[in-house]
Amino acid sequence: ECMTIHRGFIALITSIIISAALLAGAVSAGSAALVARAGVLNGEYKKISHSLAESCVQIALLRLAQNYAYQPAAEGEVASVGKNACTIMSVSAESSDAGGKEVLVVSAAHYQSAYTILHADAYVPNPVVSAESMRIGAFREVSTP
Repeated sequence: ECMTIHRGFIALITSIIISAALLAGAVSAGSAALVARAGVLNGEYKKISHSLAESCVQIALLRLAQNYAYQPAAEGEVASVGKNACTIMSVSAESSDAGGKEVLVVSAAHYQSAYTILHADAYVPNPVVSAESMRIGAFREVSTP
């Protein structure tokens, strides 16, 4: 009878150890999946913030097409994009002549935990003397502070 009690105790302890090992494995797999999903979500947030910053570059170029001397306020100009917003940080002439000017547009956008700062080069023709079209050059993302 004593041997039966020990066998039952060994079986009970063995099943507890196996259950704990299986539980640990399940928790580990679940947390790995959760971390992976968070990474994907952060990537989506980054795409949205990048698109918002691009929108502000386009808005700044529209403002330049409407007003050749356009400059945002010193603290930046916030622009609404749907339910979100972005900021035109600056528009600076890199070079100019009578026909137009090369400008650098700096924009920024924040969405959830993602932040994007874009620099964009563009050529803006002077509407008084030129019928040329505006040309957008390269978009460069700069590191955030």
